[in-house]
Amino acid sequence: MLRAIRDRRGAIMLETLIAFLPLLFFFVGICQVADGYAHQLIVQRAASAAVRAAVVVLPDDPIHYRNVRPHQYIGARKRAIDRAAEIILNASNTFRKGPHKIRVTGVRRPKGGDPITASVSARYTCILPLLGMFCGRRRHIQLNAEATLPYQGASYAY
Repeated sequence: MLRAIRDRRGAIMLETLIAFLPLLFFFVGICQVADGYAHQLIVQRAASAAVRAAVVVLPDDPIHYRNVRPHQYIGARKRAIDRAAEIILNASNTFRKGPHKIRVTGVRRPKGGDPITASVSARYTCILPLLGMFCGRRRHIQLNAEATLPYQGASYAY
């Protein structure tokens, strides 16, 4: 019995396991936060692409958009602007499934220099939702971004 108490042949393995688990959780947590911020940059870039498309597509000739009048965020014009953001969002497998929302504001009769704003909202799926460090108890978080550019469309009517 006394010999079993003095035997230290598993102590190092146990100490290694005790030290390794917190380090593993810390590393995975850092990876989760980094992945979340990388996906936030993707959403920000999608908003930037949407607003850049909006300042080009909205004042363009109606013949290219199935005769939808300029400055109308509907129909073929809306699809073209939304597609610009979706191409960026599809760079990540997380956003391919959707759902994501794309909205453009400031398109009602804009004048030169008026701001056009695009906002994008996409659902991000956490790598390890069980950790709860970044996503909390849910498996998804909503990432939002907004981008604004001045309207530089033509001052003439088609």
